[in-house]
Amino acid sequence: MKNIFKYCLILIICIIFACHGYACSHDEYKQITIKNQLGSYSLEYPSHYDKDFREVLDFDIPYTHLLLDGPAIRETAEVFDPDTGNIRTVVGERGSSSIEVIISNYKVYHGESYTAADRIDAVLKGQAKWDNFQLLERSPITVSGVEGELIIYLVDKLMPIPVEDGKNLEYVRAAYFDYNDLTWKIVAKCNQDIQEEVTAYFNHIIETFKILE
Repeated sequence: MKNIFKYCLILIICIIFACHGYACSHDEYKQITIKNQLGSYSLEYPSHYDKDFREVLDFDIPYTHLLLDGPAIRETAEVFDPDTGNIRTVVGERGSSSIEVIISNYKVYHGESYTAADRIDAVLKGQAKWDNFQLLERSPITVSGVEGELIIYLVDKLMPIPVEDGKNLEYVRAAYFDYNDLTWKIVAKCNQDIQEEVTAYFNHIIETFKILE
């Protein structure tokens, strides 16, 4: 009888943990649908990220911008103060990560022949000016059935708090593609120490991203 009770208790515990895990996996992401003049789409994003959307159509390059912003990280560091000659403690906050979806009409400004590949070349040319820029990958990617390009790179990040090795690098993962004569970009940016976590979020967004007609 004791063995039966023990096995039943173990089974109940397993069911509780299984159900809890299932709930967590389904609550980990939220769905959002964006509808606007330039392009409409839906995706699933991390539930703990804040979201903000804006549409700017009266600019030189009309665009829409969905910003998914990760929680801030509070940091402290010992920094030499040249004014006093002493070491002081600096406290600050930095965004842990962000994921953005940007649709832009570059053809209005650059001409009809301008493509997502041209935009990638321009971005990489600008980032290459930084001392610690490293292009890690440039490869094909498919988003919602549309062929595009993925770029992954490291670049210097301007922050008030230094890191131990003197390099404060940002990890960037971005997908570019052309659709309806517009340039679409899905980009994730984060600190190097959480790049695996943010890469998983980025990949989930790519997998669930659907262009809506």
